[in-house]
Amino acid sequence: MAVPSYYYKSVTQVTPAWLEEHSITAVLVDLDNTVLPRFTEEVPAEIRSWAATLTDAHIPVALLSNNHKKRVGQYAAGLGFIPVANAAKPLPFGYLRALRALGSKRHSAVMVGDQFFTDVCGAALLGITSVMVVALSQKDLAHTLILRKLEKIFIRDRQALAQEDERE
Repeated sequence: MAVPSYYYKSVTQVTPAWLEEHSITAVLVDLDNTVLPRFTEEVPAEIRSWAATLTDAHIPVALLSNNHKKRVGQYAAGLGFIPVANAAKPLPFGYLRALRALGSKRHSAVMVGDQFFTDVCGAALLGITSVMVVALSQKDLAHTLILRKLEKIFIRDRQALAQEDERE
């Protein structure tokens, strides 16, 4: 059964040091509610800073999204990421396009996203390490809100561990 390899509050916790510790050399990251709060137009400052940190550390990042090319391209360009749009997550095609674009192998990449049924399950299908993060906004598309209720069945234990880690 697929479960996130790790569960963190924010994408910003996936630092260059964390990546090195886990022998990861490339990052695939979701757009909506991972990097950009849903129904907003501006990436939060702390996430822009995180993106710059990865760029400064020469860590290649692909913005992997089911969204359309223009939207993904716009945000990828602003963050210095490689755009991979129309990914059809959780199917493997977008993940494989992202890995090729990054010049990376599955075992040395990580997928970071806020949704279990797209980001985490897609990564699991290919044996890619996954980091699930708390959604940046409680607002989302209707079908995603339904899926969020279902995903709690699969990730409840991981959420509890993440909350304990925050207290320490």
